[in-house]
Amino acid sequence: MATSTASSNDPDESRQKQKLLTRPVDEPYAGSRRRSATAASRVRRHLDAVSQGETSVRASVRDAYEQSRQTLDDYIRTVDYRMRMIEGEVELAEAFLAVELAGDAREFAEAVDTALAASGLYIERLQARAAAHSGSARADGEKAIRELRRRDGVLALRLAEFRAEPADGWPETKAPVCAAIVELECALDEMSTTFD
Repeated sequence: MATSTASSNDPDESRQKQKLLTRPVDEPYAGSRRRSATAASRVRRHLDAVSQGETSVRASVRDAYEQSRQTLDDYIRTVDYRMRMIEGEVELAEAFLAVELAGDAREFAEAVDTALAASGLYIERLQARAAAHSGSARADGEKAIRELRRRDGVLALRLAEFRAEPADGWPETKAPVCAAIVELECALDEMSTTFD
């Protein structure tokens, strides 16, 4: 027991005991609280970065979706336009074939009327496509459409001249109408590839 009394008389030990007794209760935890606050701050920064990244990714996904939807809409419009143009080309081919197969002057004139109606509709579709362009492409398209309309008018004029002739001489008098049809067909074929 004497050793225990001697050790309690040790001035260093007694100072340590005194220090322990006078120190605030939460002082041992102050360092760990600072470390916790630092760690919490660091975690908060990481969470903020993750949140910002998530927001950015969401915005990117939303933009990509909108862009793909726009691309899909453009594709659908293009397919729709091409389908209408193919329908117009089929109508024109049928009308021009009917002109070639006509057995008399009346059938011939009716077939040319049908061809004029089909070419007019086809030219309107080309004009709508040309209007969708800008700059020199639009100007070139409008110039070509004016030429198509001129050739369409020439065909209408040749048909009127044909109708003014006697019906019994129709095989000879149809030549100018057929020449106008060939010119119109060539111009339509050329123009149809301009705005694909």
